[in-house]
Amino acid sequence: MLEPYAGRNQRCARLESTTMNDLKQIDIKVFAEDASDVKATEFVAVLQRWIREHTVPGTLIDVADYSHIHNGAGVILVGHEYNLSVDYGDGRMGLLVHYKLPAEDSLEERIASAMKLAFNACSILEEEGEFKARLKFSRTDFRFLASDRLHAPNTDDVYAQVAPALEAAAKDLPAGNVALNRVNDNPADRLAVDVTISGIEARTGG
Repeated sequence: MLEPYAGRNQRCARLESTTMNDLKQIDIKVFAEDASDVKATEFVAVLQRWIREHTVPGTLIDVADYSHIHNGAGVILVGHEYNLSVDYGDGRMGLLVHYKLPAEDSLEERIASAMKLAFNACSILEEEGEFKARLKFSRTDFRFLASDRLHAPNTDDVYAQVAPALEAAAKDLPAGNVALNRVNDNPADRLAVDVTISGIEARTGG
């Protein structure tokens, strides 16, 4: 049975008021600068090796290969605390961390943790023998996505809450000026914010 119109509005207001407390699914996508001759399928064996050798922190479970899907999810390293993928969404290759731990820390701390995971994985991938001198990720250009439309819809109010935490977390990684650019305001899309760091060369993280 549908709720009365006023009741639905009140429920939406309650959801927005607790949005940041409940948001636990955070994505950070670090864009590749040079990967023109690297095939998506090459990442499968490398990420499987990461599971065996515990190359990155956390409980690592499996590798899923979606590289046959054009501009899709690519190759995903599935973990308990987060997923790590070589992502081709929007036609732009990058390394994406899907952070999914319970929202116990502050939003800034959760974003910073996801950033650290992403930049650390980028550094390790660049040094893998299969990709050395063939793969390079940006240290100054990445995207934040709120992958929970229920608790963090793509609204002006939610963006106003996310932006200060995102900017503060980004300032902890490199030394430089942080610029935020909201990708769009379409409520059908996830909230996405491009982050650019300029002024001083960024550190590699990790």
